[in-house]
Amino acid sequence: MKKVLVAVVAGVIGVSASTAQASDFNPTGYVGISHSFLKQYNPFFENGKKHIKTETTFLRVGGDINDYFSSELRVGTNTKNAKDKLNATTRSVMGLGEDVNGTYSHFITASALLKAGYPIGPVKPYAIAGYTYGKERVKANGKKIKANYDHYTFGAGVDVSLGERVVLTGEWIQYDNHDGVRVKGPGVGVAVRF
Repeated sequence: MKKVLVAVVAGVIGVSASTAQASDFNPTGYVGISHSFLKQYNPFFENGKKHIKTETTFLRVGGDINDYFSSELRVGTNTKNAKDKLNATTRSVMGLGEDVNGTYSHFITASALLKAGYPIGPVKPYAIAGYTYGKERVKANGKKIKANYDHYTFGAGVDVSLGERVVLTGEWIQYDNHDGVRVKGPGVGVAVRF
């Protein structure tokens, strides 16, 4: 699946470059940071809660293809992990005894995305879709288990331009749906155009 992610990234960059050269549109790149408040179904903890909540900070690099489309690459890691008592299945996989607390995190998340939006003055609502690759892990008592995931990503949001350079972003996005886990939630960000 890593090959699929590389192919998607190469395709998005290739389409961006060829479209920008073929039109009179002056492409604009941007770099930014965003923070997402994610939740997912709980496969690890015994607390009876249906969801785990984490927070992830992303570095974002992107570029406009034309007035309506842009491509974006994101790489992020958890800034707030989930901590609680591990369930029996997780303890068994890790070879741990009873009453053990553990920590869950999205160690790394990388996404190649295509945004389609319609500018209305300084506001640009958009839909976003792409592909995400991630690594998750659970740690407890010096032991850890890791797993990789990759899946289609989709969401919607709005960009608000504050002048020519600064853009504020608010969005809802679902990064993963492997085995019904559904890593999703709102996020906010800021970017600088160049």
